Parts: sequence; structure tokens; C-alpha cells
Amino acid sequence: MALDIGMYVQTLMLLLSSRGIGSCAQAALRAYEDVTREEIGIPAEEHILCGLSFGYEDLDVPANGTRQQREVLETNVRFVE
Repeated sequence: MALDIGMYVQTLMLLLSSRGIGSCAQAALRAYEDVTREEIGIPAEEHILCGLSFGYEDLDVPANGTRQQREVLETNVRFVE
């Protein structure tokens, strides 16, 4: 189930990005499940796997210009013919 949720969140984040909306997945909410549940009224029988913040980036804020460098594809993928 977590894998399915991860793929859904990734797809949603890509969709948001294509519309000019920034997003940030927040798996750390899982560590504060009780506080989060109380703050937003989630019933006890439901659990939190992750959260997702999203909105329009303020490009004048220097932190919003930070971009994570990526490894080249061949570092993480093995192509077999």
C-alpha cells in the first residue's frame, strides 16, 4: 500500500509542477501522528502515512531557488538489452 501511495503522491506532485504549483512531501508527519490528528480532526481509526504541502512559490525568497543536483541516469539505472 505504501508503494501505491508513493506513486500517487509523486504523480500528484508532477501534475502540480506542470501547473506551476510547488509542492513538498512530508513523511515526517508520520512521526507526529497524534499531534497532527488532533490539530486537523483525523479520527483515531485512521492513520497518517504522509502529508503534502503545496502552493505557489515566492521566487523572491532565496530558499525557493534551491535545487537538488541529480546523479546521471546511468548511476542509478542499469540498462539490459
